[in-house]
Amino acid sequence: MFMLWRIGVKWVPGGSAFFAAMVNSFIHVAMYLYYALAACDPKVQKYLCWEKYLTILQMAQFVSAVVLGLRAFVYGCDFPLWMQYARVVYMSSFLFLFGQYYRNAYLQKKQHSQKKNR
Repeated sequence: MFMLWRIGVKWVPGGSAFFAAMVNSFIHVAMYLYYALAACDPKVQKYLCWEKYLTILQMAQFVSAVVLGLRAFVYGCDFPLWMQYARVVYMSSFLFLFGQYYRNAYLQKKQHSQKKNR
């Protein structure tokens, strides 16, 4: 990730990189707020039920980055084509990994608890 951002900032700043960076920054602020609150006090932790929604937001970010990259293939963009390919591949890998995490952490846990209650 560091290498792609370094290349993007140094050689192809602006354009479609701005939106991705802005959304990524917003999501990281929400994530670190969650982690800070979780580290504060056990009394606060019981109210932190939005981890699942942070994961959904991250996956939405990855989908939007893939869509922007694919859109650039179709309509063209000043952003270099090789960076679009890198973005689509990289964000697709994140989408896959976070999708696996979401499935294991939330969907299978829910199915397991439903079977347990029967």
